Amino acid sequence: MPKLDTGTYDTEVKVTDAETDTLPMTRHRFHGDWNYTLHPQSRDTTSADKSPRSVGGPSRQPCTGCPRTPELTGTPEPALDKLVDRLTTRLDELRE
Repeated sequence: MPKLDTGTYDTEVKVTDAETDTLPMTRHRFHGDWNYTLHPQSRDTTSADKSPRSVGGPSRQPCTGCPRTPELTGTPEPALDKLVDRLTTRLDELRE
């Protein structure tokens, strides 16, 4: 069960892009620079995690927590996937 974190934290802490790239995260297909999932890190420090992680750019994995039902989007899922792919490609081009 989630627990309220009542701790206090320093403000104006600067985090570099290199530090961010070391985080175990998967960027979402749409606005991966804003929308991403952080994965828990294993407490086992004796073995390294061999699984690849997408930290450098948007992931092409489906967004499992996104509202995708046609009732919410007004678009069938295959058409939504096609639209997101087109927009993601264009966003990647603009990012360059």
